[in-house]
Amino acid sequence: MADEHDTTGEEEGRPFAELLHQQRNGDCHHEATQKLRQLIASVQETGRPGSLSLTFTIKPSGRLARMVLITDQVGVKLPELPHDPAVFYVTKDGALSKSDPDQQDLPYRELPARRAKEVSA
Repeated sequence: MADEHDTTGEEEGRPFAELLHQQRNGDCHHEATQKLRQLIASVQETGRPGSLSLTFTIKPSGRLARMVLITDQVGVKLPELPHDPAVFYVTKDGALSKSDPDQQDLPYRELPARRAKEVSA
């Protein structure tokens, strides 16, 4: 049984890694490397998953049949820690309030300061 990676006698295309290094004169590879490092650090910090995506869009140049234009997009979705929700009340006019509009305010008054008692050992 022949090895599926054995291309003896067939013309080989350029390795994917070579394209990655040549795209935008190496900037694509550099950007992907930086975003991967950022993603790994964020995953370790949060303990949550994230993802990195690399998309190549290949389209005909319109000039020569054998020439194509390749653009790339390096995307990263960093993990986020969940945020605690904030509690708001809706007033009769539809506004948001931190205070319950149906609850009466309690009267506020200052209490006199008390001196702390000394504790003997």
